[in-house]
Formats: sequence, C-alpha cells, structure tokens
Amino acid sequence: MMAQYFHVPYSDKDKARELGARFDGDTKHWYADTVECIEKMRLHFDPITNPNPITTLIGEDRTFGGNHLHITMVPMSCWMRSVKACLDPSDWKRLSAGLRQRSNHTCELCGAKEDQKRSEYLDVIARWEYSDTGNVQTLKRFVSACQMCVRATNYGYSKLTSSETEVRHHFKATNGCDDDFLDKHIIEAFGLWTQRSANNQKWTMDLSLLSNNGIRLANKGGA
Repeated sequence: MMAQYFHVPYSDKDKARELGARFDGDTKHWYADTVECIEKMRLHFDPITNPNPITTLIGEDRTFGGNHLHITMVPMSCWMRSVKACLDPSDWKRLSAGLRQRSNHTCELCGAKEDQKRSEYLDVIARWEYSDTGNVQTLKRFVSACQMCVRATNYGYSKLTSSETEVRHHFKATNGCDDDFLDKHIIEAFGLWTQRSANNQKWTMDLSLLSNNGIRLANKGGA
C-alpha cells in the first residue's frame, strides 16, 4: 500500500514513533504504510499530500540581487514577520529542504558547506523588491546561506546581539573588501532602512511567488 505522510512537529516525534510511524530521511517527514497505522496517525496529525522537497519556483528570479553578500535590512514594521511564519509548516519544511538541495548544501554567498555533524546548518535569505508606491515588498528570490552570511545580511540585528565584530570580519573576507568599503555600505543600508521605516510606515508583503506555486500561506502577513 502507498505510504501516507504526516506533518509531525519535532516535539511530537516520540508520539509518532509510538503509533508505528517511520521517519523518511530523504523528505524529513514521518509516514505510515499500513491501514492501522494511518488511521492512528490521522487522529493526531495532519496528512501531507506531497512530502517531496520544493526545488523549483516558477517565476523566481535567481539573479535578483546577485550572488554576493550585502546588507539588506527590512523596514521596522516587518521585523516581527518572516516568510517562514507566513507558510503552512509542512510546506516551509519542504521548501527549506528543497532550497538547500538545489544549492548542493552550499552557501550561495560565501561557499561554506553545510555540516550537520558540526551543527553548521544552512538557512534561507529572502530577497525583496521594494516599491514605494503602496509600500509593497515583493518576494523575488530565495538564497541558501550559512549562519554568518545571514547575520551579515541582517546587520542591524547583529549589532543588537553583540556579534558585529565577527560579522564585519566575515563580510570583508567574503567580498574581499576593506573597512572603508564596508562602512560606506553600512551607511547606505541604514539610510534605506531609515527611509522605509520613517513615520511608522506599514509595508505589505507580496508572497505571490509562493502562492502561485501552490504553497499554502498560513498567514499572509500583509496588512
């Protein structure tokens, strides 16, 4: 019989195992392959129609923003929102797995390899196009990135968490630049952030890149 996959939060993995489910290391999802186990799992977990990683997004511009490391700080009104928070958990799991897979588990910005044995995992950077007309930030692309590149991209947060020195070193090493270049880039990035955050401006997130590819939005995060 065909296996049925389920969305099982990490905190409930022991429950899934007790019910007889198995973990698929390729898709990173739990599944049941007997009628009895499927019926038990349905009482506790939501079934997943397609467990396979999402490696292709129709309409994604994979050249947008280039493949170099640069600082991009989202407007203040968007600080508490993220693409991950706006998606159905099972779809985010499929998407993040697919993005790492298509980059061969390598940071697209500095070339660092993902090493799970050393707890060095890749993350995802969302790249946005900003339109001052209507204050809309449109999702254009995803980039697989190491933790240091993520911190450098979110430079403002790195300052708040006292990791600025480490981030500066990584930025300069990755881009082959000096302090003068970096300081100028920081000033320009903070200038854009100030402009987009002034007067409590509210920005709307356009996630049509995802919804047009059949990815479910748990919270559109727009208004």
